[in-house]
Amino acid sequence: MRGHSEHRSHAWKPEEIYHCCVQALEGRCSRRNKTVHDYKIAIKEFLAKVEIILLNELSRALEQSNEPDRLMIARLNRALSTSYLKDDRPSLYHLPSPSRPQWKTWNLDHEDPAKMIQIVENAKELLRLPRTETYEEDFLVQLRDRSEWDARAAAEAIAIQLGTHIQHETHSSLGLSRATTPDGRSLWSSDGDLKRRGTSVDAMRRTSAGQLPLEPSVFVRDRPSVMSFRERSVPLEEAESPDHSLANGAVSTGALSTLGTHSEILQKPGSAMSTLQPYPADDTLNTTLSSNTTPVPNSSPTVASNHSGDNKRGFGESFLTRPICVQSFELPGKPPALALSDSCGGVYLTSADGEVTEHILIKNSSASSVAVDEKNSIMYVSVMTAKGRSIHVFDMAKGNKKLDAIPCPKDPKIELSRTRWITVGPRGHLFMTSGDNIKSALWVYMRSRKAWKTLKESRKSRYQYLSVAEDQSEYKAVVLLTCDAANNRLLLFVVDSQLSLINEYDLSVTYHLNDYISSPASAIVDKQGHLLVLDYANGKVQILLSGEKGVRRLKEVTFADPLLPQQALGITVLGDYVYVACFHTHEVRCTRYLENGKFR
Repeated sequence: MRGHSEHRSHAWKPEEIYHCCVQALEGRCSRRNKTVHDYKIAIKEFLAKVEIILLNELSRALEQSNEPDRLMIARLNRALSTSYLKDDRPSLYHLPSPSRPQWKTWNLDHEDPAKMIQIVENAKELLRLPRTETYEEDFLVQLRDRSEWDARAAAEAIAIQLGTHIQHETHSSLGLSRATTPDGRSLWSSDGDLKRRGTSVDAMRRTSAGQLPLEPSVFVRDRPSVMSFRERSVPLEEAESPDHSLANGAVSTGALSTLGTHSEILQKPGSAMSTLQPYPADDTLNTTLSSNTTPVPNSSPTVASNHSGDNKRGFGESFLTRPICVQSFELPGKPPALALSDSCGGVYLTSADGEVTEHILIKNSSASSVAVDEKNSIMYVSVMTAKGRSIHVFDMAKGNKKLDAIPCPKDPKIELSRTRWITVGPRGHLFMTSGDNIKSALWVYMRSRKAWKTLKESRKSRYQYLSVAEDQSEYKAVVLLTCDAANNRLLLFVVDSQLSLINEYDLSVTYHLNDYISSPASAIVDKQGHLLVLDYANGKVQILLSGEKGVRRLKEVTFADPLLPQQALGITVLGDYVYVACFHTHEVRCTRYLENGKFR
C-alpha cells in the first residue's frame, strides 16, 4: 500500500484496505498449507521407512525361529524319500493338505505343546540327531497382543521424535473430526477411501444408496419339470424391485414371475430368497459307512453293460504318481475316454476301463488341471514350471501335437503354488480360476488379443475347480460352477456372449448345503442336471438330485471302499459312473451312481 501511495491523488478507501488485508491473509494461509503439505509427504515417507524396518525385523525373527524346524523338515523328507524307495506304496497316516493352511490342519503345537516336544524328540532319536532339553516355540521378537497396541501412544512417540506434540482435547484443529453413526462407525469414508482400504467394488456398490444392480433376468426360462441351478439360486447381491427393472426394460415376460417371487420373499426376514421348496429330510445325510453297512455293489468302471460282473473299483496304481484332475471327453468318431493329469507324469489318456491309450509327458513341470474342447479336438493342460504357470495347448486330432503355451495372468497376484483350474465353454472359450485365501479371480482367454480378461476378482476367498454347469445356447451364454473352499460355498457365474460377467449366485445358501458339505473341493453338473460335490474334509461325494416340480434331494454317492478325508481332488462323470482322482492312493476311483438314468 505504501508503494502505491505516491501515485495516488486521494486517500485510501476502506474497501481497498479490506481487500488488501484479505489478500494478505489468504497468502499467509496458503503458505501454511504449502508447508503442511510438504510435511505430510515427509511424514508419509518417514512412516514408510519405519514400517519397512519393523516388517524386516519381523521377517528376520520369523526366519530365525523357523530355521531349526526347516532343517528338521528337510531331514525328515530325506528319510521319507528313502522309505519310498524301499516300498512302492508306503502307507502314511499324515498328509499335508493341498487346499488349507497348515496351521488349520496340524495344530498339535497349539493343542498339546508337551506332545509336540515329545514327537520332535522321538524323531531326533530315530534320525540319531543330538537331542536338546529346551524347545523354542515363540518368536525371538516378543510383541504385545494386538489388543494392547496403542496407536495414540505410538503417534505421540513419533511426534516427539519429529519435534512436536499432539493435543489430547480435540482433533478439530487438524481436520480429523468425523461424523459417526449411532453404532460408532465412521461416515467419513468416500469411494476413494474405500478403494484405498481394499474394499471390493461389490461392497462399494452395496454401500451406495439406491444403487442396487439389476438381475439379468433375460436368461431365465420356464421349465415345468427340471429347473436349472442358476434360475433357482440366490444372487450374491440383492436384486432391484420389479418396477425399477421394468422401467429400464431389462426384464423379459418369462422372468416376471421369478422377480415377483423374489420381491415378496425379500420382505420376509431370514428368507433364503429361493422359490424352491426345501428338499425333504433324508436319514442318509448323516450316515457313514461302518462295519454293519453293506456298500452298494459296483460293476466295472466302464460305460458298457456287458462288464457288470467285474468287481473292479478303480485303476491307475501301476502308473499314476499323484493324480490331480480327471476329465471325461468324447471326440467325433471315437469312444468316450478319460484324460488324467499326473503331477509328476504329465497327462494320461485312458479308456473308460482305465487302459492307457496314450501318455503325454511334459518334462520339467507339474501338470494339474486338464480340459478338453471336444468340438475342436483341443486339450488344455495347466502346467507349473520353475519360471511360472502356463496353459499348454495340444491338438488331439494330430497325435497330441503341442500347439502353444499360454502364460497365466499375473494380475491379480495369487500364490504360484495354487492350481490354475481350467475348463472349456460350449463355444470353445477357455476359462480359468484360482485363489489363495487372500484373493481369487476368474479369467477368460481372449484369442483375438491373445490376453486374459479378468471377469471377477474376490477378496478373502479361494476359488477352486471350475466346470460348466449350464449352456444357454440361445443366448450364447454359459453358466460356470466353482467352489469357494475358504468360505464353503458353491458359486455360479453367468457369462454372456460378450464374455462379460453379468451375475453370480450362491448355491450353498439356496439348498442349505453348508449343513452337509464342509469343504467343497470340486463340483460338476452331469447331463441329467444333478449336482455332484466332492467334500475334501470327509471324502464324501454328495449329489443334489434334480427332481420333479423343482424339488431337489441331497444324497450320498457310496463307494465300495469309502474315500478317506483329504485324499481326492478331481471329479468327473462318464455315462452312469463317477470318477474321482485320489492323489494319496495314486489311483482313480469310480463307482456306478446311475442306473437307467436314475440314481441308484
